[in-house]
Formats: sequence, structure tokens, C-alpha cells
Amino acid sequence: AAPFSSVALLYGISEGLILLLDDPDLFRATADFFVELMSMWGIAQLDAGADAIWLGDCVASSGFLSPQHYADFAVEPGAGETGQRCPPRARWRRHLSRGRGLPRPSSDSSRAL
Repeated sequence: AAPFSSVALLYGISEGLILLLDDPDLFRATADFFVELMSMWGIAQLDAGADAIWLGDCVASSGFLSPQHYADFAVEPGAGETGQRCPPRARWRRHLSRGRGLPRPSSDSSRAL
């Protein structure tokens, strides 16, 4: 899962979403951990022969978040930072459950499959 959804799955979806309001710094720190973990995992998958990497972000794009919270907490960790850490040989895609009207990362580094 992409960093935002990984945080929500780690703490529990309800608790993770409440964390956005109660302790946004902890949410960001946990998301940063998952950026690093997902990057390492993706590179290991590529080294093992994977043809593509897929990051699902079902919680971030589920309609639970306002567009502003999505922009502040999900866009860059998921599509920006994780994608930038992928080597040039990587073909990866981030999947959103519903993408219309959601902010896009400042640099969409996903590579077409």
C-alpha cells in the first residue's frame, strides 16, 4: 500500500484518520517511515525480477478525506517521494479508487506500464 494507506492500516483506519487531526506530526513521521520502507521494498522487487510496481492508496482516495487533507498528507508521500526514489528502470503506477478532483503531485514521477 502507498504510505498514506499504510499509516491507516497500521493504526486502524478510523484511528489513522483521527490522527490527521489529533497529531499530524506523528502521521507525517509514520508516512515518512513508509516512504522509506516502500522504496526499499520496490527496489528489492525490481532486483528480484519484477516487471512493475503497483501502490494502491485505497484509504487516501476513498472519499474519507477532503481534497485539502489529501493534498497535505497523501499526494507527495505517495506519488512524489516514493516515485522519486524508484530507479529509472522502474515502471510503477499508483492506483486511486477515485481520482477525479483530487490534487496531483507537483511532479508525477510515475512511469507508464
